[in-house]
Amino acid sequence: MNTCDLCEHIYYGHLAHILCECEVSSSLRHSYFDQIDTAIGNDVKHQLESMDSIDMSLRMLGAPIEPILGGEKIVGSVWDWNPGNLAARASALLTELTGLLHNLSLLRLGSTMGSECYRFAISNVDNLVMGYKAMIWVVAVTAATLGYLNIPPPPLSATLKNWRKKGSVLKYKDFDIFYIVEDGFKDDGSTLLCIHGFPTSSHDYSKVLNGLKQHFEQIVLVDMLGFGFSDKPMNYDYLIKEQADIHESLLVSLNLSHAHVLSHDYGDTVALELLHRFNHNEAKFHIDSLSMLNGGVFPETNHPMVSQQLLLMPVIGPTLAHLSFYAAFKRSLARTFGPESQPTEEEMKDFYALVRNKNGNIANARLIHYITQRGENKDRWVGALQKTQVPVQMIYGPADPVNPPAFVDYYKKVVPNPRIHVLGSRVGHYPQWEDPDGVLIAYQSFLQFVSK
Repeated sequence: MNTCDLCEHIYYGHLAHILCECEVSSSLRHSYFDQIDTAIGNDVKHQLESMDSIDMSLRMLGAPIEPILGGEKIVGSVWDWNPGNLAARASALLTELTGLLHNLSLLRLGSTMGSECYRFAISNVDNLVMGYKAMIWVVAVTAATLGYLNIPPPPLSATLKNWRKKGSVLKYKDFDIFYIVEDGFKDDGSTLLCIHGFPTSSHDYSKVLNGLKQHFEQIVLVDMLGFGFSDKPMNYDYLIKEQADIHESLLVSLNLSHAHVLSHDYGDTVALELLHRFNHNEAKFHIDSLSMLNGGVFPETNHPMVSQQLLLMPVIGPTLAHLSFYAAFKRSLARTFGPESQPTEEEMKDFYALVRNKNGNIANARLIHYITQRGENKDRWVGALQKTQVPVQMIYGPADPVNPPAFVDYYKKVVPNPRIHVLGSRVGHYPQWEDPDGVLIAYQSFLQFVSK
């Protein structure tokens, strides 16, 4: 028996039970069913066919499908899908069916059989509907979970394929680390090392890359372990200090003895670890300057997103990391951007594709513990910023919910001789993506200061 037959069987069977309990005669019951069929007509048929499509959609989960419920297209592709849509739509169908039952049948019973029978009928139908809804939610969520685990990562766009073609691989321990070396327009031996943030990749710098080439002979961009096109081990303790080791190993392998550093978000913390080593003569390359973009430099002014806080929680974090849907990812990441500088749909899908590559969404539950490491190493990393002789700049977008504007005053208070450039009021947490021209202007001014 399919879902359509089952719904019709239960619907009429339960209604017959109500009528019997209310002592309605057999002839009147049959007459009453005929009236319902006539009155409801194609509406009930349409609802039951829609319920049958739920059965079909659930059985097809795990393949590239486009579920159609009640004639309404839910998603554009399987990795766009939000499992709540299925249960929500199914619940809506039940509500509509219940409304028809109330309006076309129970009200008539109430007028002819008295208030006692009416209350009895209402109670029975409400209980039935609640049971339906509970079953549909359980089935939908379970099927969605099982189906999602078999959904492949989204395909790489032409933009990401071209970015990957530029790259090479560094062998670090047993892991492949993706990196790009771009030739600049200078001929002075200068190098810029770009360090990206969480949960994205070196591709974050693609919008400022051409502008940066004007100031350096070469630019090195790295996808850190657990990010982008690099390997993403699952049961692994990701440490900021090891990410710093990776950058040092890469520069050594490229025979680069000095570099300017441009960092963002998670990358700011990696840069401060490198700065600490340089301050104590422990670094494997000379840091010519450091320019940081929005990041949680100070635990006191950093406010992780709700999604980040959930990832930090035992059991809940790893579970949510396995069930990372595009709709949830998009909603969470979009909140870190300014209201007028949101990524396009194509750009957002590129961000997501890089996270999902090599099951990176699962690794995020491990990577997120950089937030805890910041607190544990506050003296080491904030201390590096306070004690260094290296020229340091902060380029800051103030429409940042992770590091709101209170950050500016705190930075000026804590950092000696602070150099901080505040961008337009509508630029958020990803300034190199939201306002590339503003970032390049601020950075060029800083390089001029450094060269004096």
